[in-house]
Amino acid sequence: AASYILALGDETWRPQSVPLVADAELDWTDESQLTDEGQLIVTGNVTNTGETPVTNPLAIITVFDSKRRVIAAAALPLTPAQIAPGDTTEFTAQIPELGDDPEFYIVNIQVAP
Repeated sequence: AASYILALGDETWRPQSVPLVADAELDWTDESQLTDEGQLIVTGNVTNTGETPVTNPLAIITVFDSKRRVIAAAALPLTPAQIAPGDTTEFTAQIPELGDDPEFYIVNIQVAP
């Protein structure tokens, strides 16, 4: 059996910390439809429920089959690039190629403060 080691930087290197807003600061809803052509369309709304603006919102959609295997994924930058407190933005993600029949999906929203 082979073994491998992946080393990044030297012993003094430390990864830079990038603060992210927890999902408690955001609220989102989503729904989906499967087109006749086999494309999954996921639409939704994201609301900033926090007290500070968030920037660079990104919707991450992961699609699973009935055996809980990942069959597709998409990352969708949302607009506008900043969501003010109390504001809501809409999103639509089109996932054209699925590796199998979709059973369910998960949407996660990531933002920077």
